[in-house]
Amino acid sequence: MVLATLLLGPEAVVGALTLIQALAEGEQTPTANPEPIGLVRFFLGLLLILTLYSGAWLFTYWISKDE
Repeated sequence: MVLATLLLGPEAVVGALTLIQALAEGEQTPTANPEPIGLVRFFLGLLLILTLYSGAWLFTYWISKDE
């Protein structure tokens, strides 16, 4: 504990102990409930990545089909 206080500082140790105590008491962290806008952004990003990947694959197919 002393080594952690020296390396990280007293604020970090107190914060970590508070988090451990809150988890031990059964309190849930706010990250357990994702916001709907976060899910929408995730799936839109995934769709964008898949679109770019498939577009690049189709372009390579199109450019090489004459050979």
